Amino acid sequence: MPRSLRFLVGSAISLSATAIIACAGGSDKGITVPPPTPTVSVSPSASTVSASTATPGTLNISVTRGGGYTGAITLSADGLPTGVTASFNPSSLPNGTTISVLTLNAGATAVAATNNITIRAAGSSVTDATAPVALTVTSVVVPDYSLSAAPAAVTVTAGASGTSTISINRTGAFASNVTLALTGNPAGVTGTFTPNPATANTSDLSIVTTAATVPGTYALTITGTATGATPRTTTVSLTVNAIPGVTVALSPATLSIVAGATGQTGVTIARVGGLSGDVAVTAESLPAGVTLA
Repeated sequence: MPRSLRFLVGSAISLSATAIIACAGGSDKGITVPPPTPTVSVSPSASTVSASTATPGTLNISVTRGGGYTGAITLSADGLPTGVTASFNPSSLPNGTTISVLTLNAGATAVAATNNITIRAAGSSVTDATAPVALTVTSVVVPDYSLSAAPAAVTVTAGASGTSTISINRTGAFASNVTLALTGNPAGVTGTFTPNPATANTSDLSIVTTAATVPGTYALTITGTATGATPRTTTVSLTVNAIPGVTVALSPATLSIVAGATGQTGVTIARVGGLSGDVAVTAESLPAGVTLA
């Protein structure tokens, strides 16, 4: 006896061409039900996203459950290039949640290129669903600057002056003025920058010493400060040489001589400040009747 089947189709149930009732020879063949499975899609529909070292890229990930699947779905990204990280919010979708936002961050080591990555939706006891995404990584130069000095080593004689040119090496769209300051200079040494603040790419550092400056080598630090950037530094090695001359030492330094006799003392002469050549020795303020032999 033929049977009739009645279906009530509501908003929560849909039938596809695979759900077919086949009746033949008076027997029921049943209903073919699609297996539980998730599907995943990406918005925008072009499935492309750009991420730079300055700005992350974002995508909306939409997950659809099919075949009555009600389990949680975990999202992940496969094939990420070096330097790129992915985060999903949320990363696990419980039943009833269908949208997650994917954020792609390109770090400093990311290479500018177009890469094919895969968004994967995984659930318990179901086949993973995937969707391709073309990820374009671009490199953005962050506005910044660095300092350098030429020459980086200055040699002067005490009492003289020297110069070094400080370069402001600008990157990106960095255009701020840079104010320069000198530290590490010993007593008697001053430094002046022209111009200061530096409005262009260079400033001349004039280093002035005095005759009293102690000879030696000093590490001078030049610090630059500017709006919107971290302070930067560079160094100049300053060598101060002694003023050319001689020092004289007597041994003994005191003589007692009997009238009509002679006495002697040793004279030690030391050349300083790179002095070379002969040194003439004389005696001054000798008392009457005393001569230098």
